[in-house]
Amino acid sequence: MKANVEQHEAFHEPLDAFNNYLEELKKNPTALDATKLIALINAFAPTLITHLNDEIPTLLELGRRFPNVPIKQLDEAHAKKMVASVSKTFFIPFFFSNHDLSYEGGKFSKMFPPTPPLLQFLNKWVFSRKYKGAWRFSSSTCDMALKPSM
Repeated sequence: MKANVEQHEAFHEPLDAFNNYLEELKKNPTALDATKLIALINAFAPTLITHLNDEIPTLLELGRRFPNVPIKQLDEAHAKKMVASVSKTFFIPFFFSNHDLSYEGGKFSKMFPPTPPLLQFLNKWVFSRKYKGAWRFSSSTCDMALKPSM
């Protein structure tokens, strides 16, 4: 995992600079400088993209090397902890609007149980309202359909 750790180190500092700039903008939104914002993103984005692509084979290899690690139980425990601690008005719309059911022909669409119609309704008309300006940047609609490319 040495390469993955080195990649983390390479984008950590520029990502912190990006975060610090966003924290400053919370205090003074009128200070937004689009050129600076894009430069900050460009400072970490290529390394982060490479890292995310490289991390998949690393995780798969870890699964092959350590087949007895109870990944499913760890994932379930993590999910319970996360659901108990996150804002429902943020996490539920974030999940729905970044989950494309048609990805790779829909082969992952059965990974989760079907979403109850009431939850779909609440997500679309209640939960997503608080951060509605943010969801325009999501990859999918609130109905979990991939948005067309711009």
